[in-house]
Amino acid sequence: MENILEIQKYIYNGLYLVLVILAIVRYPRYKNDTPKYFPLLLFLNLIVEYVGLVLGIILGFNLVIYNISNLIYFPFIFLCFRESTTIPAFKKYINVFIVLFIIIFFYFAFATDFNQHNQWETTLTGSVFSIICILLYYISILRSDAVITIRYDRIFWISIGFLLFFAGTIPIEIISNALEMKGIDFNVFGVIRGGLIIIMNVCFIIGLLITRPKSLQVS
Repeated sequence: MENILEIQKYIYNGLYLVLVILAIVRYPRYKNDTPKYFPLLLFLNLIVEYVGLVLGIILGFNLVIYNISNLIYFPFIFLCFRESTTIPAFKKYINVFIVLFIIIFFYFAFATDFNQHNQWETTLTGSVFSIICILLYYISILRSDAVITIRYDRIFWISIGFLLFFAGTIPIEIISNALEMKGIDFNVFGVIRGGLIIIMNVCFIIGLLITRPKSLQVS
């Protein structure tokens, strides 16, 4: 099982690198669309994964880098979908999610050992809020003409990747941490999560490859 985990790490770290390169190459095709700053999120993932890998080898622990990244990672996702929804009320809801998430992040950061404790409560909150933001985006799409050319929309494929990942990791976060409290450790959850990361990145790659500028999108 540990060998599978190692292989998965190399696969999705490689995919992160491919995504960053692809995002830079394809940037002229979507620089005027929203969310135009998606490559920054890819850079963040790449940096976090490689720094986490190095810290794990050198220090034997790397939770702190993943805990810190939550403060940037999730609000950025919320902002991506706030930009992409056209309904003002939905934008306000997402602003509330951003504020609530930041409050929850700092609460658990001070309430637990930030260096040694996996801030899974914060991750779980961010995952739930992300799914809600994605659903709000889908509702706004269904209420507009954009649904006709949705298959060429980069954010649509990004949303699918995130939705599959978060929907899969929420039960994993709950079950794995409940078992960990009882002293039980199942590597299978890590394997499933690694598989979900790979699927998410494949969706991102599809989105970047088929993206068309708004002016060229046809049904």
